[in-house]
Amino acid sequence: MAYGQNAGKSGVVYILREMDNHHKLGKRKTHLFKIGESTRSGKIRAEELTEEAREKGSNVSYEFITESRTQDCYGSEQLVFKRLEEFRLGSFGEWGGHELFEFIDDHQLQNAIKVIRETCVEVDSKLNQELLKTELTVKTELVASQYVPPTQNENLRRIIEELEVQRPDYTIQKRPVQEKEVEKKTGFFHSIIRITIGTIGGMIGGVILFIIGLFVLIFLIDVYETTVSNPSASYQPPSAPATYVQPTPAAIQPYKPLATDFKSYPINTVYNGKIAQVILNTADKKRYRTRLRAAATMPADFSGEYVFVRWECGMRCIDGAVVSHKTGHVVFLPANVCCWFGEEDLLQFQLDSSLLIANGSLNEGVEYGKFFYEFNGREFKLIHTQLLDREEAISKSNEQDVQSAPTYVPPSKPVQAAYVQPAPVSQQSIIAQSAAIAQASQDKLTAFRAYRNSPEAAADYHAALVASADSSLEKGVHDAKSSFKQLFNLATGDSKAVAEQAEADKLYHLANPSE
Repeated sequence: MAYGQNAGKSGVVYILREMDNHHKLGKRKTHLFKIGESTRSGKIRAEELTEEAREKGSNVSYEFITESRTQDCYGSEQLVFKRLEEFRLGSFGEWGGHELFEFIDDHQLQNAIKVIRETCVEVDSKLNQELLKTELTVKTELVASQYVPPTQNENLRRIIEELEVQRPDYTIQKRPVQEKEVEKKTGFFHSIIRITIGTIGGMIGGVILFIIGLFVLIFLIDVYETTVSNPSASYQPPSAPATYVQPTPAAIQPYKPLATDFKSYPINTVYNGKIAQVILNTADKKRYRTRLRAAATMPADFSGEYVFVRWECGMRCIDGAVVSHKTGHVVFLPANVCCWFGEEDLLQFQLDSSLLIANGSLNEGVEYGKFFYEFNGREFKLIHTQLLDREEAISKSNEQDVQSAPTYVPPSKPVQAAYVQPAPVSQQSIIAQSAAIAQASQDKLTAFRAYRNSPEAAADYHAALVASADSSLEKGVHDAKSSFKQLFNLATGDSKAVAEQAEADKLYHLANPSE
């Protein structure tokens, strides 16, 4: 769409809400809203924007809130942008942020809706006045063009001719010679006086005009500054649709990379006062109230006065927020972070800096790398993106895992335990045999975890584990046998080491109840 192509056209000014589709609880309402104009309806525009976001692989959709119809949708939109400038996230050319606004509560949203409606009414009223004035001008010119002078009346012409005939003969009397001589003597002095008076009058008139022009210039400058700085400036209808002028290459400034280290965004003061009560003024904050209140009791670890609280949102996925000790204000992360294969943590931050580094992919998107945010106390603003090759990172991670693992020596023959018909034994004997089986299975499981990437090793240790479990005593170790199989399933599912160790401890204590 060309910039300003809807200037002077009838349409609507709409407001849409951005929706997060990849939240673990489903669609999540955000505080971001898009304000724009269209010659069609806002609902159709919301569907088009949602479809465009899906084609680009984005996780954002748009919910229609309201719209106001006007005779100049582009002019109304630009005036709304000026009046809501304090809520605006960006300017023209910044990743589409010139149409994004943030309203943190319903009061601000209702105020924005009111501003849109009043602006559209003001624009229509101004255009109606201009239209009425134009119609009067056109009608006046039309009447003037159609005017035909009446035909000459014969009686009137006769009267005029008679008056011309009866006009008295005015004769010019000659002046006496004395008067001519006096005029010759005084003419030179009169000319000097006239020139002097004319010069002085011209100078005085020039000074007066200069003073008047200076006052007019000051007045126009004051009006201009008031119009630019005041969001409620009066609307001026466009005389012609504005056209976008592509800047010349010489006008484009060279890109200057931003500093992306913690020292470049210092926080010199650390808050040590009384911890404020957490403000839970939205549905999302109330949903995580337990985590947020618990985090508020912890020491500050970010941006001088904030505590980072994080929770898992999937496999190697983190979401979270920051809580202010000073005000109790809560700000959620701009996106969840997942799928990082480097040595750094998913989130990197410091107490004495307002910089946040998110490593991995945002909202499970296709882009992979490091995302640098600056926190201003109200939001996390993206300042730099360093994209990396995901496949190369995965390959390096696998190589490091293989190099750190012990050398695998395949067995010369399948490990099979011979079945021995159990003889009547005591309870102590059953416990001792169960403990031995548990320890052997745990050793095999450890080796299996180290070489889970090798199909041959997996098959060998699978056979050994099943053979050990099948050769267990039929009575007294049934629970231990089932625990072996559960532990093996956890290992093949690539669960975390903590969960595997917990299951191994549970199995060992089951076989050794006396310890």
